Amino acid sequence: MQNDAFFPSPRTATTSIGIAHVTSSARSGAPDPLLVDSRTAAGMLSICPKSLWSETDPRGPIPCVRIGRRVLYSVEALREWIATQQKRGESK
Repeated sequence: MQNDAFFPSPRTATTSIGIAHVTSSARSGAPDPLLVDSRTAAGMLSICPKSLWSETDPRGPIPCVRIGRRVLYSVEALREWIATQQKRGESK
């Protein structure tokens, strides 16, 4: 089971001191994005973009979607990857 406090939706952003606030897309009723850019994905995982890049497929296990020159991350795939990491940690 996922804890949204540790994995906020893309419609929330966290300030440098960890306070979540709602972005304008949440207020406008826009649907959650299916794909997010590396900066947003890194923020969702609480890591820096450079660490995300080093762990992105093919260098690492985090799946990505390449559209042209853009590297995007599926929010659902990130959640699934986190779940597999949690299971690996529990089995040790």
